[in-house]
Amino acid sequence: MIQEGNEEAFEEDEEDPVFVLTDEWREFFAKSEAKRRLGKLVALSSYLYCETLLLRVYIIMAHSKEAG
Repeated sequence: MIQEGNEEAFEEDEEDPVFVLTDEWREFFAKSEAKRRLGKLVALSSYLYCETLLLRVYIIMAHSKEAG
């Protein structure tokens, strides 16, 4: 049979672990996040560049058809 006092002592031992974020890990995560965001920006700018080129081609083709 378990006594109440022992249950409380046992519950205190089962606390969640405490993790400490060191400066090195903080810097690592910050750099990783910056690279991720930069990658998204590069992908978006590449997409917009391609869309702009396609739009220019369509405009040139439309003007060529009108002139021809």
